[in-house]
Amino acid sequence: MKIGVLASGSLTNASTWYRIGQYLPFFKSKGWSVNLYQKENLDDTLFENDLIIVQKVLMRRSLIKKVLRKAKRLFFDFDDAIWTRPGKDFNLFTRLRVQKRLQLWCQEAEKVIVPNHYLAEKVRALGGSPTLLPMAIDLAPYLKREDIPPVMGWSGAPHNLSYLETLLPALKKVAGKLSIYSGKCPNFNIPFEHTPFTPGGESPFLQKVGIGLLPLPDDIYARGKSPIKALQYMAAGIPFVYQGHGGIEELVDPSFAFQANSEQEWIAHLKLLLNEPTLRLKAGRAARVFVEKNFSLSFSQSKFASLCLTKN
Repeated sequence: MKIGVLASGSLTNASTWYRIGQYLPFFKSKGWSVNLYQKENLDDTLFENDLIIVQKVLMRRSLIKKVLRKAKRLFFDFDDAIWTRPGKDFNLFTRLRVQKRLQLWCQEAEKVIVPNHYLAEKVRALGGSPTLLPMAIDLAPYLKREDIPPVMGWSGAPHNLSYLETLLPALKKVAGKLSIYSGKCPNFNIPFEHTPFTPGGESPFLQKVGIGLLPLPDDIYARGKSPIKALQYMAAGIPFVYQGHGGIEELVDPSFAFQANSEQEWIAHLKLLLNEPTLRLKAGRAARVFVEKNFSLSFSQSKFASLCLTKN
């Protein structure tokens, strides 16, 4: 089988990697060839593929119609609330334009693949039929462990540091050790240790952390997320405290994930985890078992391959 992937970013982009890139070695092991395309350098060789997977690309409707018309088979995959954006929403004209583009993919693609039920409901609202393929993670880089230190940790892209910044009042009152892994060192007014981003550096960083932090705003864009950060914490065998609704609630279990909807709840959960090593270890083990059973790449890659082989 020849697969052409029209991707929203390069394989270094987190969304493209976790939805497409990490599956490529498995596809190639089956003898399938995979060709990557970007919207900017699209050419007709795309249509020589047996299957086209469009990963989160919204383009003008005339081009969408061309791709749909010439493709032998086509899947559309998206893992964010791409009809809106973080913070301030699009203006009315842009909202209508984006909705129409997304609606065309949802109605005409052979399969519309999403990682959570929140996005699946949007597909149905636009007249499509969603297929669930949850987020997945390769567990191999994450070692099982027995040492869960009283260290809070956050990892993420520089543009998401604003999420962590909302926790500063609570973190100041908790006064525990904090480690941050990011491509930018933030200018926070509390003590912390910064580890600069390096490719593949998440798992070594999380080996030094015992409590994950996962704050998300309660807006439409954030509700569409199935944050890979949650899976990374689970894979590392550490409990975490999170704030948010929507997709994230499908990834977690209260045996290891502590939901906080106020500053007081953040403080209470963090103090409990910092002061109870037995709880950290028990919750961390539960997190690792949960991700192994539900979100391991070894299971998801077989499901993805089955979707590719099954025609609607």
